[in-house]
Amino acid sequence: MKIEKIDYAKVPAVSFKDLAYIKLESFLKDFYNYTPNLDTFEKTIADRKANPVNRLLLAEVLESNYSIIESSVLQKENISQLKSENTFTIITAHQPSLFGGPLYYVLKICSVINLCKQLKSKYPAYNFVPIFISGGEDHDFDEVDHLHLYGKSVNWAREAKGPVGRLSIDGLQSVIDEVADILGDNPIGTKMKSILDSSLKGSNNYGEFVFKFVNHLFAKFGVLVVNMDNAKLKAAFAPIMKRELLEKVSQPLIVSTQEKLAQHNFKAQAFPRDINLFYLGEGSRDRIEYTDGRYNIVDSNLSFSESEILDELKNKPENFSPNVVMRPLYQESILPNLAYVGGGGEIAYWLERKSQFEAFDVFYPMLIRRNSVMILNNGINKTIDKLGFSIHDIFQTQDELINQYISANTEVEIELTDQKNTVQKAYEEIAAKSKQVDPGLAKSVLADMTKQLKNIDQMESRIKRAIKSQQEVQVNKIGKVKDKLFPNNGLQERFDNFMPHYMAVGESFFDTLVENLDPLDRRFIVMG
Repeated sequence: MKIEKIDYAKVPAVSFKDLAYIKLESFLKDFYNYTPNLDTFEKTIADRKANPVNRLLLAEVLESNYSIIESSVLQKENISQLKSENTFTIITAHQPSLFGGPLYYVLKICSVINLCKQLKSKYPAYNFVPIFISGGEDHDFDEVDHLHLYGKSVNWAREAKGPVGRLSIDGLQSVIDEVADILGDNPIGTKMKSILDSSLKGSNNYGEFVFKFVNHLFAKFGVLVVNMDNAKLKAAFAPIMKRELLEKVSQPLIVSTQEKLAQHNFKAQAFPRDINLFYLGEGSRDRIEYTDGRYNIVDSNLSFSESEILDELKNKPENFSPNVVMRPLYQESILPNLAYVGGGGEIAYWLERKSQFEAFDVFYPMLIRRNSVMILNNGINKTIDKLGFSIHDIFQTQDELINQYISANTEVEIELTDQKNTVQKAYEEIAAKSKQVDPGLAKSVLADMTKQLKNIDQMESRIKRAIKSQQEVQVNKIGKVKDKLFPNNGLQERFDNFMPHYMAVGESFFDTLVENLDPLDRRFIVMG
C-alpha cells in the first residue's frame, strides 16, 4: 500500500485550534506538561512513578471483565504486567459508536498500539499497554446510533434514556442483519457478520457488546478495553468526587484557563458547572445541582442533604458519573497512564484541564494528537491517475481541481489574464492623458475600465462553463472523487465506517494501520 504524508496546514478541514497544537505553537506551552516525542517519555515515566495508582485494584477489575470472553495471550500478559511498577498505559477513548462508527474510532486504537511498540523499543526495561476506554456512561444516544457504510446510513432505531452502555440490546440483531446484507455473501463479509453475532451473543447490555466487538478486532494486539462504569473503580475515585461535591473545585479553574486560551482565539470547549457530576438512576443520567443547601438531581424528585449525598457516594459510588470535565481526572487516577492519544477536538478539551489536575493532585499526561488518515481504494486511485492528479492535488477545492483539469486538457486558453492586463494598461494610459485635460474625465475613463474588466471576467466564466459542459463526464468524476474523500466537505475519517476498507483486504487492514500510524509523526496520512 502506498503511503503519502501531507502537512496538516494543507488539509483544509483541520481547524485553527487543531493545527496550533499539531505545530506546538509557543502560546500553548503553558497548557500542557510534555512535548510529544519519544525522548520526553523518560521524564514522563519518572513523573508517573511519583504518582502511583492502585494497580492491584485495576488488575482485579480487568481480570473480572475479561473472564467473560476468550482473551489473547498478550492481553493476559498485559493484565498481569499492570501489577508491576514498571508497566504503564497509553490511553485513547471514544463513545461506544455503532459497530465502530466513523473511521477514526479504529484509527485511535491503532495509533495507541503503534506508540506502545515504539516505547517498548525505546525503553525496553518498561512495559506499555494499549488501553481503549469505551465511554459507555455518555447518554447522547443520537451520537452513537448510526454508521455510514458504502454510501448508506444504518441506524439503530429505538428509544433510549440514560447511559448508552447500560442500554439493552433490543433491536440490535436486526441492525447486524442489515449490515450483513450490505457487506454481501463473501468470506470477509461472512467473517464480519460472525464477529458481530458473536459479540451480541450473551451480552447483557450494549456496553458488553461493544467490549466484545472491539476485543474481536484488537485482541491479538494486546489492547485492553476498560469500562469505567464500575463500582470498584468509582469507589477509588470517590475522594475526588467528594471534593467536587463539597468544594466545587473545577469550574473556576477551567473558566480561568478558558479565558487565557480565549486570548489566542481558542473558544471554550467544555461548559464547566458548579458540580461536574451526574447521578445515575434506572435509565437516567441527570445533573447534580447544589441549591438552597441541598444536592438536587435535575429532572427528578431526588434531593440529598450534604451528609446524605456523602453516604450515597460512600455506599453506592456506581450511582455517580463524571461529566466531560471530570472524566479525564477519573481515568488518570485509576490507570498508570503516560499519554492520552486523541483527536484535535479532544486535545482542545484537555488543554483546559492542567490547573484542574494540579488542584486535585492528579498526574496530567502527555497529550498526543492521533493520526488522521485518508484511505483511497483501487477505484479512486485509478480515477485520480486518469484525471492526471497527484495525491496532493486532491486537497484543493472542487473548482480548483476542475480548473486544473481543464487547463491541462484543452488547447483553448481559458484564463484571460493577459487580455485583462492589456485592457487595463490601455485605459490607464488614456486616463493619464485625460487627466492633463480634465481630472473629471480621467475618473470617467477609469470607471469605464472597471466595467470592461468585469465584462472580460464574465466572458472568462462563460468560456469555462462551455468547456466544463464539453468535459461533463470528467467534471462529474472529479465531483465524485471529492464527495467520496471529503463527504459533506469534511474528512473521510469523520464519516465513513472502517468496514469497506476491511472488506478490501481482511484482517491485514489493521496490521497495515498499526504499522503506519505513528502518532508522534505529526503529518496527515494518505493510504492507497
